[in-house]
Amino acid sequence: MTFALACSSKKDDSPSGPSGAGAGQGSAGAMTGAGRGNAGSSASGTTGAGGSGARGGSAGTASGGARNGGESTGGTAGRGAAGDSVRGGTSGREPSGDAGAAGGDVEPIVCGTDNCHYVRADASGSGDGSTWTDAYPELPKMLTRAHVYFVASGEYPAHDFDDAPSGDARIRIVRATAADHGTSSGWDDAYAAGECLFGELAFKRAGYDFEGRGALRVAGDFQGTVVRIAGDATHFSGVDVDGGFLMSEGKHTSGACTGMEISGDDVVVSGNRVHDIADDGVVVGGNSRLRFEGNEIDRLMGCGTDGDCGPCDNGHSDGLELYAVHDSEFVGNFAHDIASTSTFFFGNWADELGDGPADYCENILLANNVLYNPDTGFVVYLEDVRGVTLVGNTIWGQHQGRYGGLAVGVN
Repeated sequence: MTFALACSSKKDDSPSGPSGAGAGQGSAGAMTGAGRGNAGSSASGTTGAGGSGARGGSAGTASGGARNGGESTGGTAGRGAAGDSVRGGTSGREPSGDAGAAGGDVEPIVCGTDNCHYVRADASGSGDGSTWTDAYPELPKMLTRAHVYFVASGEYPAHDFDDAPSGDARIRIVRATAADHGTSSGWDDAYAAGECLFGELAFKRAGYDFEGRGALRVAGDFQGTVVRIAGDATHFSGVDVDGGFLMSEGKHTSGACTGMEISGDDVVVSGNRVHDIADDGVVVGGNSRLRFEGNEIDRLMGCGTDGDCGPCDNGHSDGLELYAVHDSEFVGNFAHDIASTSTFFFGNWADELGDGPADYCENILLANNVLYNPDTGFVVYLEDVRGVTLVGNTIWGQHQGRYGGLAVGVN
């Protein structure tokens, strides 16, 4: 195993800075080494204050579904990319260097004569998707390449994205906001204000942009996986991935086993929250060139067959579990409140159950993440991985834990 390690300075007593109230700015993170500033919530999104160390401030969050705007400063650790109104400037990849540029507003989508379509659960018009009055009541089973689908508030069923490719043409699914909703024909600002809720989503083919803009939730089924991304070059952002875990008399009775499964190449997953899951938050396997950035993973319950808590396999919750992943980056994420195992776990079964070194992870970057796991003290586990770089992360367990915060296995 080879890895490079750059540590942050000593932390204060909180893994993140508090959120700003109302329309105010979020304050900088409390920790001197890898602080995280969260923007205050407002309808237009306000500027996120920069983190005091390795991580920049987060973008403003939408209130009432109106806008997921708000500029955010880039990461102070160097090479931070410019942000936009969907997400703030990204954290840097190296321990020194220039900060990323501040984010700015995204321009509204410009629709052509027939390339934008409209989806509204309670629409009562013709249902041809041409205006908000005549909107589709749900996403059509088959979508058209190089087209945009605006989605209003409402409740929608599960959907499989399995549309035939057409060169490099993509399909874009966008949560409609007051500022960006395509045609004004039949539009009402109330369509941006209510909850937008989907059942489980599966991206089976390549070339989708799914943009929740901080105002869309996907709910998991009992024993299910909330979001599956098998298609290459899928971009998934700004979504509340909700496992909906519930227990009764000590048993798992409702909600998903897994938050997300990612197996496609060249996937980007950014600005989402994955939470209330029986077992693993995000499982990544057999893929390359994943960019996993600015996501939050929390409330993983460690509930499964081990301990007879429920039907999910073993129930050893990991925030992120990786196996046979190559050339990928995990930047600026926040994992916490994990009941069972680890915030970040490299699968350690390649030699016993897989193809040995061929199934090792390779060339993995972990930068500017806050990985906080006082429940077990077992925060990051490195095994069966070659070429992992850790830069500017806060790896936080507990002094009385049975494990160390960073554990390095064989190979």
